[in-house]
Formats: sequence, structure tokens, C-alpha cells
Amino acid sequence: MSLSGEVIKNLNVTAAMLWGDVKVEGSNLAAEGIGSEALNQARLTATINASYKFARLPALSADVSVLHFGAYPASIDDVVQAPPGTVIALGGRYRFNLSGAPTTLRLQVQNLTNVYFWNLSLNSPTFSQFQPRALFTYLTADF
Repeated sequence: MSLSGEVIKNLNVTAAMLWGDVKVEGSNLAAEGIGSEALNQARLTATINASYKFARLPALSADVSVLHFGAYPASIDDVVQAPPGTVIALGGRYRFNLSGAPTTLRLQVQNLTNVYFWNLSLNSPTFSQFQPRALFTYLTADF
């Protein structure tokens, strides 16, 4: 399910949610050491993104992104469950011209609250630490 639109003037919001069970089916899974829940698949994943363009300063905008995921199996046999988590990013853009070319300066703090958790790799059964809080800066120009 997803919804998006301009909630109030200059405020655009997009929200999405995926809620359901991803099951593994087969004969005698337990004997093979395989659980019935799909590895690395949370039952609930939700995200909301909002962007606000300042009316008095139309070249400036601010945005926030919130991603929440529920607990999920972190082992093939479903014995290990990874805890739920919420990750927030906060950013802004400034649009201007550089040598006549449209240019955007973007600043964003990712993982704003510095949530610590482990990611389970989709390609192999390995864990890696989710990136800690970080400031990203981008400058793009359309020459």
C-alpha cells in the first residue's frame, strides 16, 4: 500500500507499507534445518518521505525520510531473530545556477539517531553493521 501527494502547499509526502508473511514451503523443512519464515524478510516494512519547499526561499527545500522494519529471521532455521529498527535521514537542497548551469547542493544526515544494528546480506548468509550516522554532501550541475 502506498499514498503520495501534496498534503499542504509545498509539502509533499509519500508513505508506503508492506505487511505480510513470506513463508517457505516444502516437505520436511525442519529435518533440513530450515524454518518456515523467509530469511531476512520482515513482516512489516514501512517508509515515509516528506519534502518541503520554502515559499519565501523557493531555491531551498528540506526533506526527511523514515524507514521502519519489523523483526525478521536472521538464521535459516528461524531461531535467530533480528530486532526491529527505524532509520531516519534528514536533508536539504539548495538550487542555484553555476556558470549558467542549473546546480543543486544537497546535504543529508543519514541514520540521524545513529541506530546500531546488523544487516543480513541478501547474497550470502553474512552479517555487516549498518552504516553509522554520516553527513553526505553532493553538488550536481547540469552543463
